[in-house]
Amino acid sequence: MATAVQLKYRGRVCSFYGRLVWVLLTVFWFSGCVSVPVEQPDDPRLSTWERKEERVGQPIETPIATRSSLVDSLQRSAHERAAVGQWDQAEALLLRALRIEPQAADLYLQMAELKSRQGDTAGATQIARKGLTYAEAGSELAAGLQRFVQPE
Repeated sequence: MATAVQLKYRGRVCSFYGRLVWVLLTVFWFSGCVSVPVEQPDDPRLSTWERKEERVGQPIETPIATRSSLVDSLQRSAHERAAVGQWDQAEALLLRALRIEPQAADLYLQMAELKSRQGDTAGATQIARKGLTYAEAGSELAAGLQRFVQPE
């Protein structure tokens, strides 16, 4: 059977466990004041400014743009809908993908092809012109978009 040991602290009577808790809390409090920060390389939670200060004198790497899987999924779904003749649903899916990635030239090409299949040559030309602003000059994508701007 455990007996409580009583201590006097500043005129008060404290139990042994109360005093132990007080001592442990004090130790933990002061141990936080003397801790040394550990360097963490390339912590993604750091702001751009903190990362710049961390790498003074080193070139800052620019992130490589990656395509979102949502856009790929929307593009595939639009292709499937267009294959079965559901033009409106395909157009809605492509417009949604273009809102997410407005500089994706291949989406403009797919939209121009869709408009052309619907018989809207003026719409296909307009969309292809916008897509050409984002396509790399001389690429197959640019050549595909150019077909709608200057029909053969």
